[in-house]
Amino acid sequence: MKRQARQISQIKLQVELDIAAKRYLAIYAGAAKSLRVIAAGGLGVQFPGYELCEYLTHDGIKDLFDLYFDCTQKPQNLKRVYQAVSCAL
Repeated sequence: MKRQARQISQIKLQVELDIAAKRYLAIYAGAAKSLRVIAAGGLGVQFPGYELCEYLTHDGIKDLFDLYFDCTQKPQNLKRVYQAVSCAL
């Protein structure tokens, strides 16, 4: 009797980003097509930088995200889990 392999449809990794606005704008302008970050647990992941456009503020991007990948490790979705609150004194 053959044993069926369990199919995993998506892989979710959590990453905390703290990118200054000036640095992100360089990425967006084409200096780099993708970002390489370290996910929770120490795994390095890479995804398209343009995915973060909607989260850019004057302070940059300082948020916690869930990154979803398919079973071939291709990025599928990015979801902001937590938005950091910055306060100027």
